[in-house]
Amino acid sequence: MSKKIKALLAVVLCAVMLVAAASPAFAAVDNNGVLRFNKDGKFKIMQISDTQDIDVPREATIMFMEKALDAEKPDLVVFTGDQLAGGKIETAEGVYAGIKAILQPVVDRGIPFTVVFGNHDNDDGCPVSRDEQFAYYQTFPGCLAYDAVPEMYGTGTHNLPIYASEGSETKFNLWMIDSNDYDRVNGGYDYVHQDQIDWYEKTSKALEEKEGHLVPSIAFQHIIVPEVAELLVDSPFSGENAISKVINGENKLLMLKPGKASGILLEFPCPSNTNSGQFASWKERGDVIAASFGHDHINTFIGNVDGIDLVMCPGVTFQSYGRYITRAVRIFELDENDPWSYDTHLYKFTDAFGWGLYSWYVGAKYGQSPVMWIPIALAGVLGVAAGVGTIVMINNIVIGATATAGVIALIYFITHSQQ
Repeated sequence: MSKKIKALLAVVLCAVMLVAAASPAFAAVDNNGVLRFNKDGKFKIMQISDTQDIDVPREATIMFMEKALDAEKPDLVVFTGDQLAGGKIETAEGVYAGIKAILQPVVDRGIPFTVVFGNHDNDDGCPVSRDEQFAYYQTFPGCLAYDAVPEMYGTGTHNLPIYASEGSETKFNLWMIDSNDYDRVNGGYDYVHQDQIDWYEKTSKALEEKEGHLVPSIAFQHIIVPEVAELLVDSPFSGENAISKVINGENKLLMLKPGKASGILLEFPCPSNTNSGQFASWKERGDVIAASFGHDHINTFIGNVDGIDLVMCPGVTFQSYGRYITRAVRIFELDENDPWSYDTHLYKFTDAFGWGLYSWYVGAKYGQSPVMWIPIALAGVLGVAAGVGTIVMINNIVIGATATAGVIALIYFITHSQQ
C-alpha cells in the first residue's frame, strides 16, 4: 500500500472513527468524540494482551474476556499486540474473522477501544498486511485507533488524551506505540524507531505547551524496552524463584531485584537487542509515569527504573503458551484529582472461574488444552483411591501416603504446568 493511499485511508477512517465514537453508547467518549474522565473523576482502562489466536479463537479466551469486561466495566480497552497468530491463518477472510471474534465482546458492550500490533499479528505467511488489518479495526464501532503520521515507521502509533470530567483541560494522556515486529538487520525483535521517538517528543511538547505543564501519561506497546534488565539480578536460587538465560555462552540464573520489582517472573523478558533510546526519551521528557507491555505471556511483574514503572501484562491466549496462575488482563485506574499516580491490578482467569476443577475444565474443553485434563483425571483417580481406602483399608498407611502424594503432585502440577 503506497504512503499516499495509506494517508488518505487514515484520514477517511479517522473521520469514521470519530463519528462512531460520538455515539452515546460509549460512556467514556463525549459528544465531541474524545475520552473524558467520569463525573466521579475516575477512569478505568483494561489492557488485554496476546490473545494470539487464529480465525476461530479458543472459546475459553472469549469466555474469559467476557467475564473480565462484565466484572471490571472498563471505560476503555487497550489491546497491546499479538491479537492474531497471523502466520497460522491462511486466508484474508480468516484474518478478518479472527479480528472480529476478538473484538466482539468489547463492541457488544459498547466499550471504546484502541489497539497496537505485536510481532505475531503479521507473521510470515499472513495474507493480510498490518496496514490492512489496522484499517479493518477502524471499521468497528468504538475504535479510537488512528495512525498519527502514516509516513512514520510502523503502523498505528498514536496518542489518546483524556480530558477533565468538565472543561477542556487534558488531565492525562495515553501513548499507543507500535514496537514493530522483527529486526531484519541486527536480528531479534524490532524496536521503536527514531521517527517514532521524534513524534512522541514533538507531541509531548505540544501537550505541555497547550496545558502549561507536563501531562502525565502511560505508554502502551507490545515489546518491552531493554531497560528491563535493570530489574534483574543474579539469583542464588533455582526453579520458580529464578529463570535461566544463556548470556555470552554462560547459563545465568536471574531473578527480580529485591526492592526494585514485585510480581511474577516466569520467563526471561524479551526486548529488542537494539536500544533505540526510547526509554531515555521518556526519561528526558518526564511525562511517562508508567509503560505497560505484553509479549511475555507469563510475566506479571512491575518494577521502577529511574522513576518510570515498567509493567507487564500477561497473555490471555490458549492457542499459544500460558500459565494457569498468570493468565489475566491488567486494570489501570486513574483519578483526575491525582493524575501523577495510578492503581493497577490483575483480573485473573481464576477470578473468573475459580481455583477449582471447573476452571481446569473450562481451559481443557473450551481452551482446547489437552494438558488441562490431567488434574481433572488425577482428581478422579484420587477420589476413587480415597473411596476404596475408606471402605476397604481405612487404616492402611500405604493408601493414605499414596493419596497424600497424589495431592502434592496435583498441587505441584497446578502451579508449575504450562498450558
